[in-house]
Amino acid sequence: MSIIGGLSWVSYHYFMTQQSFEQNAAYNCVPENSPFVFEIKNLHELTTITGYRNKIHEALKAISSYNLFTDKLFKLDTALFTDQLVKTFFDEQPVLITAGITGKNKFDFLYLIGFSKQEYMDAGVSFIRNYFGTTDGWEERDYDNNRIFYSGKTQNQIFYATVNGTLIISPNNKLVESALQQSNRQSLIVTDPEFTEIMRTAGKNALANLYINHVQLPGFLSLFIDKNFSNTFGKLDSYSSWSEFDISIKDQELFLNGFSLSNNIQSYLHVFNGQKPVAINVVSVLPANTSTFLAMGISDVDAFRKGYRSFQGFNNLSSQYLDELSALKEKCKIDIEDEIYGLIDQEIVLAFTKINSNDPFKNSFLIMKTHSHSQALNTLTE
Repeated sequence: MSIIGGLSWVSYHYFMTQQSFEQNAAYNCVPENSPFVFEIKNLHELTTITGYRNKIHEALKAISSYNLFTDKLFKLDTALFTDQLVKTFFDEQPVLITAGITGKNKFDFLYLIGFSKQEYMDAGVSFIRNYFGTTDGWEERDYDNNRIFYSGKTQNQIFYATVNGTLIISPNNKLVESALQQSNRQSLIVTDPEFTEIMRTAGKNALANLYINHVQLPGFLSLFIDKNFSNTFGKLDSYSSWSEFDISIKDQELFLNGFSLSNNIQSYLHVFNGQKPVAINVVSVLPANTSTFLAMGISDVDAFRKGYRSFQGFNNLSSQYLDELSALKEKCKIDIEDEIYGLIDQEIVLAFTKINSNDPFKNSFLIMKTHSHSQALNTLTE
């Protein structure tokens, strides 16, 4: 989806000139090394739609990290909406959620809420102290000219702080410290030109917006993915700088629709510079047991080939690629790259049926539109 979005370059720039965005002050506290930022426009609406009877939710519960995340959200939502003032605040203000690595194979969430009124700030702090407090009470300590408050209990502790109209909450002390440090820096996520540009594409009426930091995400994903996938996911940082997805959820469907952006000429996204949008029709022949697929529209195959070679050179991938091509040419007595590129007629789809954790590409296959059926048949049978 994100690659197709990257191809829509003309539409993207038109869209950018027509949109503006309202900055949420909580973004000033998002640590620069955050792998993602999840902005929930209306927490109660999200938890209502993704209720325990939602089929998408039920399927994703098999993922332990997802289960941990949503379980906390549902419990928080239930408690929040017993207080009318707090309910009013959360109806009007988005909640930012990100995460950070907190130890070997460990991570935790960081919650950031920007306040528009002092009474909302007071209500939010009061709610945190009442909901998470214990008979041991609350303790506090100074940190970087601010105060961090934490529950007295040693298990299931919660830490919070307030700074510049933002409430910072996390089960991990280090993440609260990181957010406070970030709030005092001149280099903020909202001063990153690429982030602010991708932020303008975010749908204001979406249930939630997900921002992906491609540089930081691979390290975070390494906590969860099988080592056989690590090499593939490790290349995400060379794909783009930022991606944004508008999220919408139905009973049996989860939609993520958005754009990717990079001003770095060494990124994979720049392979598509100069390409025009292409209608992808070959997906109509995908079998019913397809679990996922990646579609690419290439209006200018020669430009794509040249761009891909440049990308390989920038990322030190040329030697291995050329060695493999040379080995194939020696074995098959044919220049396979020339032949394949010569067949492509704008549309390529890489599809997967059942994902094999030991060999991700074991159950994969390629579909492409060709200039000539007979030419493709002759090439492949030679």
